[in-house]
Amino acid sequence: MTDDRHDGLSTTLNKVREAYRLIHAYQRLTIDIMGLIYEELAKHGASFHRWAPVLGHYPPRSRFDQPFFAPGNGWAWDLVPGYAWKASFDHATPTHAHRIIVYIISDTGLEYGTTEPDPETFEPPERCASTVWVRVWRSAAPGQDWEPARRYVNANPGVNDGERHTLTVNGQTMEFQHITVPLEGLDDGAAVHQLVIQPILRWLGGDVAS
Repeated sequence: MTDDRHDGLSTTLNKVREAYRLIHAYQRLTIDIMGLIYEELAKHGASFHRWAPVLGHYPPRSRFDQPFFAPGNGWAWDLVPGYAWKASFDHATPTHAHRIIVYIISDTGLEYGTTEPDPETFEPPERCASTVWVRVWRSAAPGQDWEPARRYVNANPGVNDGERHTLTVNGQTMEFQHITVPLEGLDDGAAVHQLVIQPILRWLGGDVAS
């Protein structure tokens, strides 16, 4: 390795160490935000359904018996599931069922595709945003299958405009709303309650979030 290449790698690795310190602080923030949401929704009768990374697969540790690092066996992106992730919750009353999905998106500069994300193709950071998405569905159908509803919303981004929508999915009528909250506005628990949790609770109480 030439001296120039060695120096270049040393500089890059120093930036990586700096970046991981920032990523840890960021992921602590996002976990704390989701923890507040989880705790408050549980108080109001909602049950946790699942969590998942949005723009990759689960961390390789969840497949500890497989060499994820073998050539062609996985993406480097699978090691950064906190880049964008979601948690879903279910809530039911005698008359309605609800599905809530909260997404934490660190960077809107990437659009999901079927190939491994390449940061070289992302929009410049200053043109992008870090956001929380809240998606709430309400249905009067008992035992509602929410997966077709989720796929419908993903395939019809026009309904993610912040307005209330009435959707018909596989013959089932349901209400839906997507709410976007800038992550920089969620700098304390009070803000999380006001901007994220309260709109969800208004849905669960029967009123449409504003």
